[in-house]
Amino acid sequence: SELFQVLTSPQSKPINSALNHIKDISKGPSFLVDEFLIQVPVLLASSVKAVVNSTIAICESLLKCRPEIKETICLALIDGFVKNDEGIQKKLAKLITRYGTNEIVSLPFSGYTQYILSSVKPLLSSFLEAIPEAEEASIQIPGMEIQPLPPLISTENELPAITSF
Repeated sequence: SELFQVLTSPQSKPINSALNHIKDISKGPSFLVDEFLIQVPVLLASSVKAVVNSTIAICESLLKCRPEIKETICLALIDGFVKNDEGIQKKLAKLITRYGTNEIVSLPFSGYTQYILSSVKPLLSSFLEAIPEAEEASIQIPGMEIQPLPPLISTENELPAITSF
């Protein structure tokens, strides 16, 4: 648990050292997976590519060693799609398609579809197709009437149409 405290450091060198040690002990049965998964979104948002790649490598080894928590790990990996790096997004997409299932993983993808690069979308096509379409008035409050929006241009401030050169 002391190694996880290092992961919040502002410098990348101690984070890389801690991730190397975490990679070594992550295969053990007493590894604190839940504490590590809490740190994964912050690590994936790091500006240092080595930190992101090490985090993905640790998650991949956890996916291989502990198949019973594969859905939880896949959900944590979805946060990495905010990175605008094609290589990182492809690694994440391959892991999620290999270990994730549509029922659990497709719904969190709805918030990240705008960040997924066009070259990566074909890899995630089965997950992106399973996202339910948003309905126009999905939230209904009992006893409250929904008012239509007023027109943007009223007759008072409408500009006359151009009829000549």
